[in-house]
Amino acid sequence: MTQSGDLSRPPWFEDLAAWWVPAATEGAAPHLEPLGLDSRNALHVSCDSPAWHIQTRLLAPAILKRLALVLPDVGIGALVLSLSTTVTPAAAAAWHELLGPDLAQRVKPFCRRERELWVIAGSAEARDALEQHFEQHTDALADFLAGYGFTLWRCTFEPVMVAVVSAPGFPDLDLVGNVLLETWHDATQEPGPEHPLLLTYGERTEVDRYVDDWVNQHTNPDPMTSRVWGSPSTLTDFERAPASHLCLAFGLHRGPKDFLHMQLRDGTTWSGVPVRRWDR
Repeated sequence: MTQSGDLSRPPWFEDLAAWWVPAATEGAAPHLEPLGLDSRNALHVSCDSPAWHIQTRLLAPAILKRLALVLPDVGIGALVLSLSTTVTPAAAAAWHELLGPDLAQRVKPFCRRERELWVIAGSAEARDALEQHFEQHTDALADFLAGYGFTLWRCTFEPVMVAVVSAPGFPDLDLVGNVLLETWHDATQEPGPEHPLLLTYGERTEVDRYVDDWVNQHTNPDPMTSRVWGSPSTLTDFERAPASHLCLAFGLHRGPKDFLHMQLRDGTTWSGVPVRRWDR
């Protein structure tokens, strides 16, 4: 067994193709690097982007179930996710002390980019409360930033996750584009227009390819300031849609046994997720 800091890597750990790819799926595995097991038998995983960090956090239960099947004798009980540029535990603890428990739960350190500290807020109200707090504690903020190697802090917001599910052969891609624009506007109204839209979609249908092009047209080069994030993967519809805030289903009339017909009917919910569906 090898050690990496406080994490252990048993002999089986290095064969990622045998256990990690089946658990994380072929689409997600290239974006997620398992780092090792801690003393609680939690698996630490590094994510290569903010979008994958958030998506994997929501998909953790499904990944843990597959890990239990692939590694039945290991007993991995949790995933601990970080970004490749994650904030150190010491800095995160100091942030919590600086803000106090209530505000620290509403605005959390997310990642560091060079000497910038990026924090993620659950709402505009939380962001405003943070700014007011720092106006009253400017010296404490300056000491915190200097002490952990930061020159400034910047804020982003929790995204609204929307899963796009589609049947092969859906013909009306213009409709898909209109729906995406409407959803971008409507889905972010309740949490606030500051919140980015995170679309998750597959890699197999004409709609998937259209959504991928649409995301690329509307995404800023800097994902931390972009209003649209995209996350294509080979995760199944069963895994992606229930982990989202809304599911958009583009189907074809193929009879009562069609998967989209049975599971994703317009105006219903799927595992608590509202469904909007279009058929052609």
